[in-house]
Amino acid sequence: MKKIGRILLGTVLVLLILTAVIAIVAPPWVRSTAKKSYPLVEGEIKVTGLDGPVEIYRDSFGIPHIYAESHHDLIFVQGYVHAQDRFWQMDLWRHQGAGRFSELVGNPMLETDKFLRTLGWERVAKQELALLGPEERSIQSWKLIPKE
Repeated sequence: MKKIGRILLGTVLVLLILTAVIAIVAPPWVRSTAKKSYPLVEGEIKVTGLDGPVEIYRDSFGIPHIYAESHHDLIFVQGYVHAQDRFWQMDLWRHQGAGRFSELVGNPMLETDKFLRTLGWERVAKQELALLGPEERSIQSWKLIPKE
């Protein structure tokens, strides 16, 4: 009995020490990892594909205000800022709209994906894209939507 008690006591002590180490180390690690994913909102970024200089000013609420010399640059940078701030959301909605949400969250969404694929949202979006003229299609930035 004493041997089992010592083993249990040793196991509990190891678990307590492990929990304490995790409680001390985890918050700073999580904080630093999260900060690395934040968008760069100060400084200068060089991006290919722009016709001229573009300035992005973020107000006190973090809302971006974009100043560009051309419509192309304005739309391009708007896409860049959206991706910078909300890439995860854009990717989530893209998967959901295509009926591929289970690729991200697993089997619980498989039946929903099957239903969404029968609705054909992705197919309809591609058909509508094909109906756009060259001016509207030129708004596409960084070839995120393939020109067919």
